[in-house]
Amino acid sequence: MRSVRKYGRRNPKNHLLYSNRCAAFQKIGQMPAALEDCEKCIELCPTFAKIYNRKGNIQFFLKEYHKCEETFQKVIDLEPESRDATEAKQWIQKTQMAIRMNSSGPADAEQQQRAMQVRT
Repeated sequence: MRSVRKYGRRNPKNHLLYSNRCAAFQKIGQMPAALEDCEKCIELCPTFAKIYNRKGNIQFFLKEYHKCEETFQKVIDLEPESRDATEAKQWIQKTQMAIRMNSSGPADAEQQQRAMQVRT
């Protein structure tokens, strides 16, 4: 059985490698590493809708609601009739609810700091 690292060296342009490793990182709570693999997967195959759901889930977990709604919308734009799009629509609803819930109370320090950062 080939290891992920060995396989990656043999075929570093295989976007599925990064998608699968992203899922593994998510399961063990390594969100920054998972996000890096999302970005690499998107770089290699920007039309792979499933990776946008993974990226959106990570952004939601990190409470980056302003980013994850856009990310989930990308799934719908790519494959509007797919199961991934249905899942993305559900996540958009959850995101909008989370935004409403967070905006109803006082902002915490992390939210204030994020609001002060210049978005690129």
